[in-house]
This record gives sequence, structure tokens and C-alpha cells, in this order.
Amino acid sequence: MTSTPEIAAIVPCYNEETTVAKVVHDLRDAIPGIIVYVYDNNSSDHTSEVARRAGAVVRFEAHRGKGTSCVEP
Repeated sequence: MTSTPEIAAIVPCYNEETTVAKVVHDLRDAIPGIIVYVYDNNSSDHTSEVARRAGAVVRFEAHRGKGTSCVEP
């Protein structure tokens, strides 16, 4: 029996409430079963709420940048 590998996308964001939902939806449409992680870099808008409603798993980072989002679990 073979298993399907899990695929995840990491999306670092800062004040992207107007675009993050489309990114999450596009990834989920293109790759069924993908897990989308949005790393909110201390946004002052509603990025995290919009991303969560779009189906992403949201994590918070305080000004640590893209590199840190990709390395830390």
C-alpha cells in the first residue's frame, strides 16, 4: 500500500489582508490536500483573520522575517 505524501506551503505575510485569501484559495485549488501555513509577521491589518477564514493554518511571528518562517516549525 502506498501513501500520498503530505504537501505544505509556507506563506510569509505582512499586511496582506487584500490578497492572502486568493493566495490560500489558489494553492488549495491547485494542490488538493495541501496544508497552507500563513506566517503573519505582526500585521496591523486583518491578515490573520482573513487567512484563517480562507482555510490556512495561521502562525504569528514578530518581525522575524521570511527566513525564520521557513526554518522554525
